[in-house]
Amino acid sequence: MGAAAPQVKARRGRTSPQKATRRRRLKRARRWASDVPMRELRRSNDLVYLSFAEAALRSAGLNPRIFDAALSAVEGSIGALPRRLVVPEGEEAAARMILDQLDAEHGRSNV
Repeated sequence: MGAAAPQVKARRGRTSPQKATRRRRLKRARRWASDVPMRELRRSNDLVYLSFAEAALRSAGLNPRIFDAALSAVEGSIGALPRRLVVPEGEEAAARMILDQLDAEHGRSNV
């Protein structure tokens, strides 16, 4: 009979930097999402508008998030499910003021 194949031990205790970074991001995202009540500002299928609004809010020092992006991708990107732009509850007033100003400057009605 032939010799048995050598057993290879799995490396434990060490992970690649990419895995460690991903793990930290997921942990932070879970903690952030579960601890902070959020308020919806806009709901839209217009990806350009949502990314523009998110960038404007981030540049003002706020913490916006886009919800339902994965759900929209799963449904085939036909635009049937709108994505939501949300901010933490304490930042809602400032975010609404910024978005209303942006909408007025660019001739867009409140979506």
